[in-house]
Amino acid sequence: MREFDVVVVGGGTAGALCARRLSECTEASVLVLEAGPAFPRWALGVPLASYRLRRPWSWDYRSVPQAALGGRRIRYPMGKVLGGSSSVNAMIAAHGPAADYDAWAADGCDGWSWRDLEPIWRRATGQRRDGGVSVECPSFTAPFTDALNQACREYGLTPVDALTGGQAQTCGRFPLFQRSRRRYSTAQALQSAGHGGRLVVKSRATVRRVLFEHDRAVGVECGDSRSTFVVRARTGVVLTAGVFGSPAILMRSGVGPAERIRAAGVELRCNLPGVGENLQDHVGVPVVWRSRAPSPGRKSRWIPAAVEYALRGSGVMASNGCEGGAFLGLAGQSPDLEIAALFQSALHPRAVEMSAIVMHPESRGVVSLDPRQPNGPPLIDPRFLSAPDDARRLRQGVDAIRDIASQPSLRGFGLTEELMPGRADVMDHIRRHASTHYHPVGTCRMGRDTMTVVNPSLAVHGTRGLWVCDNSIVPRLPAGHSAATAMIIGERGADLIASQLAAG
Repeated sequence: MREFDVVVVGGGTAGALCARRLSECTEASVLVLEAGPAFPRWALGVPLASYRLRRPWSWDYRSVPQAALGGRRIRYPMGKVLGGSSSVNAMIAAHGPAADYDAWAADGCDGWSWRDLEPIWRRATGQRRDGGVSVECPSFTAPFTDALNQACREYGLTPVDALTGGQAQTCGRFPLFQRSRRRYSTAQALQSAGHGGRLVVKSRATVRRVLFEHDRAVGVECGDSRSTFVVRARTGVVLTAGVFGSPAILMRSGVGPAERIRAAGVELRCNLPGVGENLQDHVGVPVVWRSRAPSPGRKSRWIPAAVEYALRGSGVMASNGCEGGAFLGLAGQSPDLEIAALFQSALHPRAVEMSAIVMHPESRGVVSLDPRQPNGPPLIDPRFLSAPDDARRLRQGVDAIRDIASQPSLRGFGLTEELMPGRADVMDHIRRHASTHYHPVGTCRMGRDTMTVVNPSLAVHGTRGLWVCDNSIVPRLPAGHSAATAMIIGERGADLIASQLAAG
């Protein structure tokens, strides 16, 4: 392949927006290399149906056995498709509270306070009519969601028009990344860009490592065990391969903790002990009730629901299945717990489900290369509940959910038997059923201390012409949903990288 000025590794949630903005605000030629295929609008565009269809477009990552979860291996089906996880997720546009981003700035990440980022969020979501993704209020609400919202009010929470995680003690419906009742991922934002031919997207191209001349990134090597090819980068390389992919590529390139890199048989280029460390994720546990009211999304309704959606674009097929919930504060104004509600449960037939999710987990995990196959999937160890306080908060969340479920509106809706945990010990239920809520961040942490990987301009320490621009740079996990955070990072990162390109 010919040379490009900038090579963007990963066309995911952050990478697609970063590449689009770089092509618009610079004169650089930009190549996006995406390991997955193009966004299949026919399969993933219909919100509710996409849950059944998303598996072929996801990485089938699994964690190592989790000691605090009974030795279970946790699945991480992150998006392997243009648009990344924004093409396969629940489409929730919840960025979290301003204070969480202000904490990044207070920790030395200048330019990353909410005052700096709020205009970026508005731009990323198209609220200034200059591109980005689309955010809409839900067009369909299940009866269970309405009953839940009323029960939350009876419990003492404040209703809001759009539940973004900005405040504790609030409840309501989540805003969604949709346009005209269809999924709107960053793939569509990238594909709709006007870039004058300077932006090229190549799908099904897996990057193995970054190529260097001395300390400067000059290209990437792509391919598998059967064949490889090289793409040269005249100006630099931007890693946007996600919280698992970006640290793995760095380590395969010789950038990371010296012991782990050498153990994988890779030549050390730059000893950065923070690469792969600081893995954080929202851990949650479900509480499930049998319901007398049938789900509007039950299988027997799919054919008429599909016809309604095809003809009028309305009905349950426009739903994301997780329409509403609440954010609770256990010790102040910042949300400590999220309650996310599903109008049907995969765990039991004719049931509804609410999950308690820890917003600021203290547990920290790690991503590393597998010494047996360094070019294979990375080893993922989130170390869930390794900090005892996380399990305590999950227990508090289960108690809060039970209190909400006891309110008149949900009793009147038709909840009957509590199926999970039911009469089981709550802590045993947590050990058996706690899992990821698919918001991993932090493995290439931004900052200035010795365990950080990138500086606040997203340049990788100890290198030139190499940046990371995805959720792996997050210092501390916000109390929101990570797709929104990734979009903010993609847009903000493009501005920072563009200014460095202009400065030479």
